[in-house]
Amino acid sequence: MDLEKKAMASINIKLKLAKIISKTWRQGISNDYLNKCSLGDHNTQSSRCSTEALICFYKNSPLVLENKKYQLKVLKEDLINTYIEIGSYKFILEKKCHTRFLPKRIYSAGAVNYQKDIWDNFHEDVYIDKYYITNKEVLLWNNKLKIKNDLNPNTSLTLDQKKKFCHDKKMKLLQSRYLDAASFLPLRDSKTGYIYKFNSPFNKTNRVSRNCDVIFDKKCGVFNNYKDYAVSWVGINHVLGSIDEIIDNKIDPRYSLKQASLLSLGRKVLGDRVKGAFRCMASY
Repeated sequence: MDLEKKAMASINIKLKLAKIISKTWRQGISNDYLNKCSLGDHNTQSSRCSTEALICFYKNSPLVLENKKYQLKVLKEDLINTYIEIGSYKFILEKKCHTRFLPKRIYSAGAVNYQKDIWDNFHEDVYIDKYYITNKEVLLWNNKLKIKNDLNPNTSLTLDQKKKFCHDKKMKLLQSRYLDAASFLPLRDSKTGYIYKFNSPFNKTNRVSRNCDVIFDKKCGVFNNYKDYAVSWVGINHVLGSIDEIIDNKIDPRYSLKQASLLSLGRKVLGDRVKGAFRCMASY
């Protein structure tokens, strides 16, 4: 086999390996494998696109391609990526499993009829947590020896503790205007610059679905943080309904609570001494 054929064969193997890795990542890792790495507190949904879970899986279940086994080795890790080697092939795994990118454009902060705070994110790359932070994540952060299998949203941390948690993740507590930007459909008049905002995160209407498969409220039974409730146009969950959420409001810090309401997208209320879920964001 000449050098060109060898190179093509190598590229073909790498592409096949990448396809297998991608499929495993999308489908999630079963607890049978996660338990071997003491990661049994994950579930299939929360392990999808999880760098930690994927590495655990392939370290305990070598990747097989064309009757040949390929061992996984972690080369290095940084804030954004995990660099691995499978056989002699190198891959980069992005650690953005549970974050969604906020497109660069002009936005309007505040509730439906508020137009005073117009801003843009042209000079920053913004990523927002798709889900609420869980009790499991907080226990791990607190270095607890016994980690409970608790994927419910954490509501026990104080505001300062929430900020510290996000800071330790190299992120920050989700800010109000970024949540608004990720919640409202981007509808801006190119001539007047007016930004239209509607109460529904799905379409140009103020009518909100009462379907428990779409948006969660208190009548819907047991809450599941990883179920796709009220998914916004950028792909973050819980922009309407679900449970109360604490945010960082730079415009008016007193209004730091997004209520679990179906009435008004982007509406904030007084959050002093109120417990709520939270999530983090990153800006580079």
